[in-house]
Amino acid sequence: MKRVRILLWILMLLPLVATIAALFFLPDRIPAHYGFDGTVDRWGSKYETLVFPVLSIVTGALMLAMSRVTKKHDPTGKNEIALLWTGVGTGAMFSAMTAYFLITDFQQVRNLNAVPVALTQVLFLVLGVMLVLFAFLLPGTDRNPVFGFRTKKTMESEENWDRAHRFVAVSLAIAGALMVLVSIFTRGAVCFGVNMGILILAVAADAWYVHKL
Repeated sequence: MKRVRILLWILMLLPLVATIAALFFLPDRIPAHYGFDGTVDRWGSKYETLVFPVLSIVTGALMLAMSRVTKKHDPTGKNEIALLWTGVGTGAMFSAMTAYFLITDFQQVRNLNAVPVALTQVLFLVLGVMLVLFAFLLPGTDRNPVFGFRTKKTMESEENWDRAHRFVAVSLAIAGALMVLVSIFTRGAVCFGVNMGILILAVAADAWYVHKL
């Protein structure tokens, strides 16, 4: 548990450390925003690169706080470990996105379609891995007021909670694996559209199953 918490702290702060170091070498004017077609539609200050590091810290701190709240409803510690690993996955996603944008900022990339790996590939690849990881952690969790499918039916009993989250774990694992494959073999609008479709279908299937309990 302690090692996971330390790993979360490292990934939570890594984007900030890397960005502060990069600020000394970045050009003053960088690509600040890319349109849906992958081309730059706004240029801005290099200090805008601090946005993702700040979001990483806020998200990581939220996961740490939530993990402490679940201790009151978590005699086995499974809820806490699930939240901490979710925080680790989120930190890895922010670290990957920070690294990606620092590289494109250094190179002054005007069109993301010209780089070997597209942003959508990085984003959905990490998200897919996160879903698979969460799928393995979810079935062992207990009822709690913080995360999971917390409906009236799932909160009625541990049996309903377990049944619902075993189904959700399978759907998330399948969705995550498919998203990883799609992210490896497609890019751009196709990568975004197919992955979003997979994600929406998985959430819809989970909501349907939980509703019919």
